[in-house]
Amino acid sequence: MSRESPHRGWDAGGSLQSLPRHYLGLQYRRPVWLWHLLAWLAGTLTSPSFLLAGGLLLNDARSDHPLFWWSLPAIVALSNAVSIQVVRQAHRRSRFPDRNAIRRRHASLAHACTSGLFLLSGCVSGFLPDMVPALFNTAGLSWPLLADALGCMLLACAFTLLAHPLPGGLHALLAYERFD
Repeated sequence: MSRESPHRGWDAGGSLQSLPRHYLGLQYRRPVWLWHLLAWLAGTLTSPSFLLAGGLLLNDARSDHPLFWWSLPAIVALSNAVSIQVVRQAHRRSRFPDRNAIRRRHASLAHACTSGLFLLSGCVSGFLPDMVPALFNTAGLSWPLLADALGCMLLACAFTLLAHPLPGGLHALLAYERFD
């Protein structure tokens, strides 16, 4: 008498039964936490936004808005960590079929998290209220508040688009492997 596992594709001993290749998708590299930590470190340290903000801080750390500038590298690192954990949980529920799906999921999550944290940090530190009117010259417009809001979102999107394409690809490459 054989015991059946409640999980489709697994037998009672915990090994994979023969399943179609498209169902298997990607697997975690073992040990899981080590590979995810390596992907987080590599993705964070090679992110262009992290390198740009870190380079500016190493060059001259004095600023009118130190909270904002010192928070930028932390925002990139935190967004990568959150995205890796959410992608990991999504992979546990249903496997990703390929690395492009992981890249897309990681990038969408990281973009949302980074944009929100960038706007929060910029508003709390006073950087965005000081910088946006100076950058976009909204004084002559009929709706200066709308132009200021659009300028803030433009800055957040620019920072975010630089930050996460490479870390998402590194996470997909380092932490997952195709099961053959």
